[in-house]
Order: sequence, then C-alpha cells, then structure tokens
Amino acid sequence: MAEPSPSDRFSSAFQKLLPAAAKLDAASNGLSEPVAEIEAILKRLNLGIACWAPLTDPDPDPDGHCEVWNLGYARHDGRWGLLINFWRGNRTTGEGVDDYWFFADAPRFMKSRAVDTLPILIEGLVALADKTADKLVRKTTVAQDLADAVKPLIERKK
Repeated sequence: MAEPSPSDRFSSAFQKLLPAAAKLDAASNGLSEPVAEIEAILKRLNLGIACWAPLTDPDPDPDGHCEVWNLGYARHDGRWGLLINFWRGNRTTGEGVDDYWFFADAPRFMKSRAVDTLPILIEGLVALADKTADKLVRKTTVAQDLADAVKPLIERKK
C-alpha cells in the first residue's frame, strides 16, 4: 500500500486539528472565567500594590542567561489585573526583555501553572498589603508634621 501524499497527510491532520482547536479554546475560556472573577474581586479591593510569584525557577546557564515566568497582580497598560510575565535575559548583567499578558490573553500552556500559583500570589499580596499599610501609617505622622510646618507661613500671608 502506498504511503499517503504530503497533501493527503496535511488535509487529514488539519481535519483533526479543527475539533482539537475548538476543544482547546473551550477549555482555555472555561479556565479564564473563574480567574476573571478572582481578578474582579481583587480590583474591588483597591489594593494599589503590585506583587509577583514565580511560575518557573530562574535557572541561569553558566553565562547568566535564563528565562523566567511569573504570575502577578499589577498595573499594566493603565489597568490593574492578573498578569503573566515572561522575562528572558542575563541575570548577571540584569539586561533582559519582559513580555506581559493579562491572564485571559496569556499563552495557554502557562495558564494551568498560574492557577496553581494563585494561592502563593494571594499570600504575597496579604504580606505586602500589611507591610505597606504599616509604612503608610508611619509616614502619615511625617506628612502631618510637614503640613503643620507650612501652615504658619500661609496664615501670615492672610
């Protein structure tokens, strides 16, 4: 029996790709829906702080080159959201390039790993929110002292 021609193999494979693509799209959209709910809740909290959790271990080669994936809650393109970040570069020199995607638009192969990392990210947000709140409380006294220092200057001009 003769082997199928390249065009027959291509056509057969492509026919199989159509339902596989539909299945992948439905699965990705299904995963993105509950994550969008989490993202909406985080936005309502009005945190205003960025936090990142690693999705992969930075394992530089002997020259310092590496690739790292991260999950974060941060501001990107003017809005807050759950982001997946890919950094590739050199850890030794600090030079590198970042790519960012909102979760729904992120590469699909990273979405499942990102979901597994969500608890770590939320724990990081808790710690960072507490630390930032404490720092803001301490700085409120300093800001009030500064405001009190300029009040007499303005009152003298009246």
